[in-house]
Amino acid sequence: MKKVFWLMMAVIFCATLSGTAKVHAEDEETAALSHKEEVAADKEKIKAQKEEMKEQSKAAKAEEKELRAQIKEAKAAGDTAKVKELRGKLKALHQENVKQMHQDKKELHSAKKELRHDKKGEKRGKN
Repeated sequence: MKKVFWLMMAVIFCATLSGTAKVHAEDEETAALSHKEEVAADKEKIKAQKEEMKEQSKAAKAEEKELRAQIKEAKAAGDTAKVKELRGKLKALHQENVKQMHQDKKELHSAKKELRHDKKGEKRGKN
């Protein structure tokens, strides 16, 4: 009777153990899938940020070019007060554009760092 009891306990233990192993394997697959999704989302985020930065840069350059053209026209007309005013505007605009560019680069750097972190997590999940 004791042998039958222990045999049944062993069978139940093995069945329980195999069931948890299957659940654990499914959890690993889900985790690996979520890491891939995170990496893909981070790549898209970086791509969108780069495109936005390009558009902002083009717009900023166009604004500065327009101010330079106005300065040139004012010089040709001999309006020194207007030239001085436009140069002040150009300088302020340029400083703001540079500040924005640095901020965008910091944000891009942090997004790339997050991507590297997610890729490392994906590699660890596979091992």
